[in-house]
Amino acid sequence: MDFYHRIRDAFQGTELSPGLEGPWFAEFGPGYCTNCDVCGEKFFLLERSGDLYSCVRGQGHPEFCYGNIYRDSVASILDKAGTRIRAAHQAQGFDPACAKCGYLYLCKTGCPFVKSIEHSPRSYTCLLQQELYAAQGLEKDVNQADTVYAYLSNVQPGIMQDYAPPRIPSGVPPLQQIIRDDPRLRWIYDPDAFVLTVDGQSFFLQSQILRTVRDYVCITPESTVFIDVRKDVMEAECAEPVNNALYIQVLSGDFVRYGDEGRVKQKHIVNEMVYLNVLEKEPPGREGYYRLDITHLFRRYGDSFSRDEANNLLFTTAALREIHYAKQKNNAFYHMQAMDLPFQNIEFYYLSLNEEEEKPDGSHQNL
Repeated sequence: MDFYHRIRDAFQGTELSPGLEGPWFAEFGPGYCTNCDVCGEKFFLLERSGDLYSCVRGQGHPEFCYGNIYRDSVASILDKAGTRIRAAHQAQGFDPACAKCGYLYLCKTGCPFVKSIEHSPRSYTCLLQQELYAAQGLEKDVNQADTVYAYLSNVQPGIMQDYAPPRIPSGVPPLQQIIRDDPRLRWIYDPDAFVLTVDGQSFFLQSQILRTVRDYVCITPESTVFIDVRKDVMEAECAEPVNNALYIQVLSGDFVRYGDEGRVKQKHIVNEMVYLNVLEKEPPGREGYYRLDITHLFRRYGDSFSRDEANNLLFTTAALREIHYAKQKNNAFYHMQAMDLPFQNIEFYYLSLNEEEEKPDGSHQNL
């Protein structure tokens, strides 16, 4: 800090100002790797030998080596990268001060390698980073509690409940109690009702407003995607199951503002309903479930998916959807806490295999 103040006072307003405001301290700014939750999911250093390390800092340190591209599969390398970076963060713990400073959304507690060397839960340049953020006019996080909770759910889930932000005013029954008091609602939030299988990997889906950890999956135009719905769910809360349908919603990761209250929500891409008589004729999948191939949704609507943000895939039944909206109408406490779609979901990144990238010479190459 003393060094920074001295060169700032000496060079500010001179021909060296661009260095002071740019490259000299860029490593500590929000555009560098420090603003990434888990850098093992984004950054790699590849040696000629094929060894993959976290970066120039972790290079040569076995605990920050992710494998070798000549010997290991891409899947195992990516898995080890995310696992080792999370382990490095978790080994140093979490400083409660990081939940209060307002800049966690930029620094993400700092470099896991440096933290490991320093045996510290936060970056040793923490104070310098805060001063640099302020000098650049970067504001403190107005949704600090939510940001802290989201960060911990991704990086340190073992302690995230200690930082769960209050969701409802005092005196309002929590959503879980409302669900317990109304047996019809339990079907809407059942964590075993729907199972999504993408390229052979299965996910038991949870309600997106009850889940404490966000699941992501990558889908490409070559992927195969199946949804299994438990058979009793198709018969739940409906007088005539033959009139019931599996209800599928696909939302973009891009947002739109709408309505008199100016709510911001994900853009809707498609809603699809598949009736019970169709499900009964489909090839069987998981025991006790109806299976439906929904691969076509991703190939048909691929151009509408966000390429930068996670898209959203949700499931319910036509009967349960009606119960949800009826409950919203009749119970203000439920409406307050289930304003967003409560159905079982998973978020996905859509990776197109046919996009093109412009080269410096103006030509294009397939990605």
